[in-house]
This record gives sequence, structure tokens and C-alpha cells, in this order.
Amino acid sequence: MAYSNQDAAMAKKHFGITSKEGFIKGVAQEVIQSGNYTYVKIQTLDSEVWAATYKFKPAIGDLLRFKPTEPMTSFKSKSLDRTFPTIYFVESMEVGKQGKAN
Repeated sequence: MAYSNQDAAMAKKHFGITSKEGFIKGVAQEVIQSGNYTYVKIQTLDSEVWAATYKFKPAIGDLLRFKPTEPMTSFKSKSLDRTFPTIYFVESMEVGKQGKAN
């Protein structure tokens, strides 16, 4: 799924949070459920990032934001049999749908 300028504008408008406040925000591009965790690939304004948190149910296209922790590099998920080059493990993610950030 391509990340359009319209998606970027929508994410910026609805979250309205500056990077000075320390949030990473963007649109969910991929969601993987595994055990008690949810892994989400998020398209930000300028890159893609992976983040994981306790199980929740975001949908592809949801606007998400989270306070980043120290990223883990070369993280090997045994349950997914997959290595993530860089991933953030965070306490929670905020989900915004249809123009409303929660």
C-alpha cells in the first residue's frame, strides 16, 4: 500500500503533534498479531518504522502515534521467525480513526 501525500497531510492534521513532543506518528501499513503482542509497520512522513506493544487491534490505514523508547536493532522474534532491523517496544499506541485521534 502506498503512502500518499493526502495520508501524510491527514496524519499531520489529526495528530497535530510536533516532533518536539517526542511522538512518532503515521499510518499503519502492516499489522501482525503474535501472542500477547501486536507488531505494526507505520509509515511516517519520511520513513517506515516497526513498533510493538501489548495486544490491540489496529487496522491497516489507522492513524497511530506512540512515544518512542530506545529502538532495538536486529531483534529476532522467535514466535514470528523474523528479524526486525529496528523496532520500538512501547507501552501503548494511540489510534485515530476517521479524523479523530484518541
